[in-house]
Amino acid sequence: MEHTMEHTGRFRTVLFNESNLVKLKGKWYVVVTVPAPLQAELGKQRKRSTGTSDRGEALRRKHDITEELYDLFRERLRVSKFGMTEKYFEQEGMKVHVNDETIHEVLDYIRAQRTLNTSVAFDQDDKAIAELESALETPDNTYEPDTHISAVASIYFEQRVFDREKTKTSAASHVQQFIEVVGDIDIKEVQKVHAYRFCDSLDKDGQASKTINSKMSSIRAMMTWCEQQAIISDSPFHNLSLKTYGKRSVSYRPIPDSVTTQIALDPTLGRSERLLLACLYFTGCRIDEWATATYDMIKMKDGIPYLDLLDSKVKNEGSRRLVPLHPTLHSMIKDATGSLKDGTGRIFDYATDVDGKATNAASKALMSAIRKHTSDQKHSAHSYRHGFKDMLRNLGVSKEVNDFITGHSSGDVAGKYGSGVSLQVRYEAVSMIDGEAVFSPVQHP
Repeated sequence: MEHTMEHTGRFRTVLFNESNLVKLKGKWYVVVTVPAPLQAELGKQRKRSTGTSDRGEALRRKHDITEELYDLFRERLRVSKFGMTEKYFEQEGMKVHVNDETIHEVLDYIRAQRTLNTSVAFDQDDKAIAELESALETPDNTYEPDTHISAVASIYFEQRVFDREKTKTSAASHVQQFIEVVGDIDIKEVQKVHAYRFCDSLDKDGQASKTINSKMSSIRAMMTWCEQQAIISDSPFHNLSLKTYGKRSVSYRPIPDSVTTQIALDPTLGRSERLLLACLYFTGCRIDEWATATYDMIKMKDGIPYLDLLDSKVKNEGSRRLVPLHPTLHSMIKDATGSLKDGTGRIFDYATDVDGKATNAASKALMSAIRKHTSDQKHSAHSYRHGFKDMLRNLGVSKEVNDFITGHSSGDVAGKYGSGVSLQVRYEAVSMIDGEAVFSPVQHP
């Protein structure tokens, strides 16, 4: 969510939090986080009822109610700075609002009344004068919010909506690492050199180029948000050159069929890992696409079995696709139904994280089996994705069909050519793979 930069005269510069709608006891309420200087007086949040249970109507009323709450904040911010002065005038039987246009005039008035000894407010005139003189002595007569990196980050992560909790957690960790390297300086003082200093620190720690770029992406996103909110005038992290930082990514190498057969025939290999191995080998899917798949995603159309990923939580839009199942794999899945599960719910039981992903647990289980048969560090569970694409290419399958099956989102992938390559064409492509030699001996473990 965003913040509203609010200026109340020369005395206040406050970030007003964006309002939200919350349903309580059947009615929609407008809720706003109170500015930090007022939380001791007003609490952390203020809410007001929209008076309706209809969300559409509540949305229509939200703006006016939000402005009412902002008006309250503006008033209390002003009063909290000139409380003694306003109390003075109350005791004098007068109602006067102090602002940047009237502060000098008000101060002269109270001083004159004290000289003439006409005030009935006793020592309240001294308190008011001290308050006004203190305000004039404050540099620029302004109140500035805390703009140290940690303070701004706290607001940023509270208000911004992330698609995945893991993304938010990772980004928060990246910002904290940045602070540990450059210090918790004022965000307005952050310069390009701080980014390079951070990247240099990560590079010396032996981190990969891809990791360094990922961490800088998190910090760059926060700085861009600060620019959008007018907390800073320009983000210094545009057009950074990070090519020289970090180790180059290790490219995965396809695992030979002979090694895959050894893994599949290993008597210590669990049934789930054997089936998962076959799923990756015959489809080239990302490991999480199978690790979180459910039995109702295995479907049949015109005699063609396929995995339906159209409504799944996948990496990108190009990954929403129908994946044809090789006859050998389809047979193994049908055989697993009943031996692994009752054919309902998830196919595999790998633990999921806060975002519902099972990549880590599934990869760890399969890598344990892979490492028993190959020490090549370029061999991993992800190798089967590369190996699958190589198999199709070697069989003469076009790049377009190959990309439709694997869900790659670059180049001529799904979505650019009408409804895309037909399921029949995809099925014919995967059926050319000779998987009998690799998995036939272990279809019935």
